[in-house]
Amino acid sequence: MKFHITIFILLVVSVALMASTVEQTLNFNAPKIATQDGFDKIFADDLSVLTRPGMPELPSKPVQILIPAGEKAISVNISYTSR
Repeated sequence: MKFHITIFILLVVSVALMASTVEQTLNFNAPKIATQDGFDKIFADDLSVLTRPGMPELPSKPVQILIPAGEKAISVNISYTSR
């Protein structure tokens, strides 16, 4: 019986050790808002701009995060902090 309990504990510990978290922090400079040709535009030095016809031009940053082989993305959390 002790052998079965030991095996069970080893399995639980090994599964817990395999679980991992991937965290990525991105920092951006404060955007600037300016009026150009009668429209308000948002400018950010370190970001590119989405330009789809009929849609607002918004600063964006494409990001790719590599997930380790055999893992799944369970959740994605995005938070904003002002300094």
